[in-house]
Amino acid sequence: MRIQEVEFKTGLTRANIRFYEKEGLIEIDRKENGYRDYSEEDVETLLKIKLLRQLNVTIGDIRGTQQSKVELSEILEKRLVELVREMKDLEKSKMVCKEICEDRTSYQQLDARKYLSLMEKEIIYMKQNHISISTNVEKDVIKHEPQPWRRYFAREMDYAFYSVLWGFLFFVLFRQRDEGLPGLILWIMVLFAPILFTIFMEPLFLSVFGTTPGKWVLGISVLHGEGRKLTYREGLGRTLKLICYGEGFYIPIYRECRIYECMGIYLNQKKMLPWDEEYDCEYRFKDSKVVRGFIYVAVDIIFVLLYIYMVLYSFTPIHRGNISLAEFSANYNEYLKENDFYQYSYLDREGKWQGKEATLEAESSIEYGNNVIFLSHPQFEYIEKDGVLVEVSLKYAVNAGKKGSIFWNFDNEIRNAIYSFACAQSGMNAIEIYKTMKDIEEKINVGYDEEEKCSFNIDNVKINYKSKRDYKKYYEVTFSMKLQ
Repeated sequence: MRIQEVEFKTGLTRANIRFYEKEGLIEIDRKENGYRDYSEEDVETLLKIKLLRQLNVTIGDIRGTQQSKVELSEILEKRLVELVREMKDLEKSKMVCKEICEDRTSYQQLDARKYLSLMEKEIIYMKQNHISISTNVEKDVIKHEPQPWRRYFAREMDYAFYSVLWGFLFFVLFRQRDEGLPGLILWIMVLFAPILFTIFMEPLFLSVFGTTPGKWVLGISVLHGEGRKLTYREGLGRTLKLICYGEGFYIPIYRECRIYECMGIYLNQKKMLPWDEEYDCEYRFKDSKVVRGFIYVAVDIIFVLLYIYMVLYSFTPIHRGNISLAEFSANYNEYLKENDFYQYSYLDREGKWQGKEATLEAESSIEYGNNVIFLSHPQFEYIEKDGVLVEVSLKYAVNAGKKGSIFWNFDNEIRNAIYSFACAQSGMNAIEIYKTMKDIEEKINVGYDEEEKCSFNIDNVKINYKSKRDYKKYYEVTFSMKLQ
């Protein structure tokens, strides 16, 4: 039979049963799958142990009589003598209480010396023999220090680990960029996406290794009370219940309230937490050396740096090194996804514009009131050598004449071209690319009525840019970047 049925038949807790098994008072057979299999004989043995412990017979004496080293009658006769003595001492306590009541004395008038002299012999005896009128069965459990903060920080590291996994999937594999997402959606994804990894991966770690990354760092194992690892199904149920009752679904403020309440249950009421109790989990703690704290901090710092680097990596071009024209176009199209302009156009493998907006002629325009919005694409010119793109350039000039004002420029398109070509060179890493992007935003940013000119290098690419704009009449831009 299973332990739940044994608990029902004996009135003992599983903590009591495990304690008696650990003390060698009962031996339980195990099935092939590792589960304990209790028999009716085991139930009878546990009932005998329960009776003797409630009579305050020591564990050692019970073990002795089980091994036929001492007769039960001998043990009980000794216990009977002790009980007679305890009854006499209790009678003394009863007598002292009665005398104090009959004297009708108040606390202020209480003559402690008088009554202590009556109690002296009893006090000395109780100190020497540690006599307690409480039942010993309640004390018969394997003692473990709760170490709640150790468990809490292990769980926090696990969440950080799953966040890094999510970051790898989101920023590295799918190459999504946080700047292209609405703030609320990004916040929800960053906060709740790692929960999915927690739900499915934590049971896997527990079923295979008996621990998780955070628990491993802090020397914690989570096993079934049977002494085996949890099954995946048990680990999944435990994780779901932990997220619900222990973490409050990671909802801010509510989560902190749940953690506070669970800490109170665990420390003050000395109870197992719901997710541990239901799946009969047993925690085992290794040494608590100071070095574990240093390792914990170091691993957390590594996680933070990894996450930051993965965010920066998402800004790098898809194709790197000596890229071809087709690869330049693929890089460029990837950066277009983050911009509102040219939503229906893209560069083909030859660097030519395709799509709905590309049907307009090179210098076409649409009049809007007294202004002219220029929708034409800036057509780049390319030079390839042996399949490697070596130069990208652009020349464009338009005069609005008397039609109105110009309030459009190609700064975004030029910046995207630099990202797609210069930042794709093999000498650029993720951090340098991100810093370069911020610098380019400042350098390539012409106003409504000014002239801008600059020349600079990015890795082995020489870039020249010149732009002139008259808000009322004229816009001209010359741009080139070339491998050195």
